Formats: sequence, structure tokens, C-alpha cells
Amino acid sequence: MYWSESGELVALACEDTFYVLRFSRENYIAAVQAGDVEDDGVEAAIEVITDINERYNRFLISTS
Repeated sequence: MYWSESGELVALACEDTFYVLRFSRENYIAAVQAGDVEDDGVEAAIEVITDINERYNRFLISTS
């Protein structure tokens, strides 16, 4: 798991695929305040940006 410096983007690296996700702090806070947190977290706080079906060695997330 690799987080961007802003804390908004995260890359999940699996064996043959990696996923780029966007975390919405606002959606997370709203769900917590409303009591809408499930056992596995807050689904509305994560948006899948892309998934790439490739093996990887290293990569960086740039927010610029």
C-alpha cells in the first residue's frame, strides 16, 4: 500500500494487479458522524480510479 503525500490517493499493489483509489475524508467523517460505519469500513469514502493488470517493481503516485 502506497499513499500519496496528500493522503487522498492510495495504490494497492497485488501480485498481478495494482489499484489506484481516492480516499474522501469528507465522506468518511460524514459516515462516522451519521453512524454509517460497517465492520469493513466506509465504502462511500473510497473511489476506484483505475486498476492496472500488470506486475510491477516500483511506482510513485504524483498528485501534481
